[in-house]
Amino acid sequence: MNKQPNTPIFIIGYLLLMIPTYVLPYFGSNSTLLNAFGAAAGMGMLPPWWAHVWCLVLLCLLAWARGSIAGRNWLPALPFLAMIFDMTPGLSSIPLMPTLLHLGGILCGVIGVSPRAQDEIAAASQQLRNRRAFYGAAAMTILAVAGSALFLMTAGRAVKGMAKEKTPATTSLPPPAAPQTAAPQSTPPPADKTRVEKPRTEVEKPKTEKPKPNSQAESSKKASSNKGTTTRYINLND
Repeated sequence: MNKQPNTPIFIIGYLLLMIPTYVLPYFGSNSTLLNAFGAAAGMGMLPPWWAHVWCLVLLCLLAWARGSIAGRNWLPALPFLAMIFDMTPGLSSIPLMPTLLHLGGILCGVIGVSPRAQDEIAAASQQLRNRRAFYGAAAMTILAVAGSALFLMTAGRAVKGMAKEKTPATTSLPPPAAPQTAAPQSTPPPADKTRVEKPRTEVEKPKTEKPKPNSQAESSKKASSNKGTTTRYINLND
């Protein structure tokens, strides 16, 4: 017995992927200015942009897998047009256009599909299409995760670089030194008042002895001098 996808599963899966496309634009997913700024700065697209594109691509894959069951191979064209109107600048400002295309994709995937038409589809071809849709969804998931991670890593490096440029002095300053207490100054001991005399080295001069005069010669000289000299007295009264 062939197991074909159930109609409620298609409707629930389509709605779960469609609802985020109305929430993500509030976070700048389809903002031309923000995404262009991120691409120009080398950071890539914003993570909300990757999430928005991921949901739309999975809607196309889901409609492609459902189109083989409904006998409408053109069914993926409706969510693809919705993606163009959602992500293209200018077209995204047209109101209700993506919503009408999504509703048309749901209705065309459900209405007019009879169980008999489903039984006529070869099980092998349907499994192959489902497998390809699964591989496409896995590849898109990896691409979206890698793009978001690249943006976050590049933005983090840019923020750190700006922080270093704004405060270069705070990063290069050494840690504050511990407060130093002034050491008590030691007072020098009082100088000794007693004067220390340096030893003097006296050079002794040789004593020269004077020749002693002859006593006899001296007495004769005194006697001769006494004889030659006479004492004369002058009377002041005369």
